[in-house]
Amino acid sequence: MLHVLFEDSALIVLNKPAGIPVQSDKTGDTSLIELAGAHCGQALHPVHRIDRPVSGIVLFGKTKEAMTALTEQFQARSIEKAYLAVVQQMPQEPTGTLVHHIRKYEARNISKAHEESRPGTRRAETRYRLLGSSDRYHLL
Repeated sequence: MLHVLFEDSALIVLNKPAGIPVQSDKTGDTSLIELAGAHCGQALHPVHRIDRPVSGIVLFGKTKEAMTALTEQFQARSIEKAYLAVVQQMPQEPTGTLVHHIRKYEARNISKAHEESRPGTRRAETRYRLLGSSDRYHLL
């Protein structure tokens, strides 16, 4: 099911559920691009992507002008992306930066985070802040 958060003549903003790929992949599962295209009756291209296991907002430009403007804003980092995570283990510090090295394993269609740099990995930094806690879970 497609959850449209906003739509006008220039763009469409969708809430992607976890488990659906933004783009087609080797699995052949229906992608958000396909669902959005069917909804709009035209081919669409995402301005950005989020990983299959992640839920969140994805922007699609409906016009070349909207795509160009949104892409430039993402490249200039003038659009701020924020992620929320619910974790079971309390972080040692209320704020911090996690550094990992990500490698994509194409044959298995997965990515893994490694503590140290290895051939074929990309450095990834994640800044976090503890937003709240319950007795079992913590919101970052």
